[in-house]
Amino acid sequence: VSCEKEILDKKPLDIISDAQVWNDPALIQAYVTNLYSRAHMSGIFGGWFWGDPYYGSPVDELIYTDEARLAWDWGPSDWQKGVVNGGNNSMAYWDYNYIRACNEFLVLIEGGSVSDEIKKQNKAEVRFLRAYAYFEMVKRYGGVPIVKTPQKQSEGEALFVSRNTEEEVYDFIGEECDAINVDLLEAQAADKTGRATKFAALALKSRAMLYAASIAKYGTVQNNGIVGIPAEKASAYFQKSYDASKEIITPGKFQLFNKYPDKVKNYQMLFLEKNNPEIILAKKFVSVIQGHSFDYYSAPESFKTDWGNMV
Repeated sequence: VSCEKEILDKKPLDIISDAQVWNDPALIQAYVTNLYSRAHMSGIFGGWFWGDPYYGSPVDELIYTDEARLAWDWGPSDWQKGVVNGGNNSMAYWDYNYIRACNEFLVLIEGGSVSDEIKKQNKAEVRFLRAYAYFEMVKRYGGVPIVKTPQKQSEGEALFVSRNTEEEVYDFIGEECDAINVDLLEAQAADKTGRATKFAALALKSRAMLYAASIAKYGTVQNNGIVGIPAEKASAYFQKSYDASKEIITPGKFQLFNKYPDKVKNYQMLFLEKNNPEIILAKKFVSVIQGHSFDYYSAPESFKTDWGNMV
């Protein structure tokens, strides 16, 4: 032992320090990958497991009606019984832990020794994920607090951030998509196709602006704008949605999937054929490593008689 000069200076093998993370491109990518895995993207992107298996999914109308033989999960069963309320609504999403993780990344990566290109690209992707998180919240609750920096416990009353108006949140999402558009790649490498591109940011902007326009046109302003957007703003939001969509369509990189004359097969293969021209942003599922619970929970009753007989 006396010959081991550095015995008390060993680096821990089970802990990764901040200094290691922000100076190592691989660890930075691991951080961002974790944010992607935690992103609350509804429908086919969701886990569809324990609480939100079908919300916003292609089969939600089926699960929430009498056409479903059994909705085993308590979330769908609450909808079927008509007892959804603020206390048991599994569609809820209020994840400021996720917002904080994004904000911390955007601040701490600046102190790292990695290249400016790595910083720029990863910051743009994280800002995309943060904007998407705000979209998931604003479409549920209207105006929510916009927090753009990691808060500190010592800030006291400043921790209690007031809700922004619904209009301000939608504007923030649109502005973020515009800001990161110049830094995001037009296409990711083959092994990174699940990461955001400038077209994914345009798609998010298009959808968010369409929501905002529809709220302005068909909704009412309440609680000093916490809910609702003034009707006179509808046309501007519709135009922003249209312009973003046109930017996606014009280059010709994407088009509706129309490979098979049999339209039933065409619709089926749209979801099965990888890297088809209709896909703007995809999440990959790999057997054993990362599966999809839709295959398990929606098996026909003749195949499975317990948790899999929802439909």
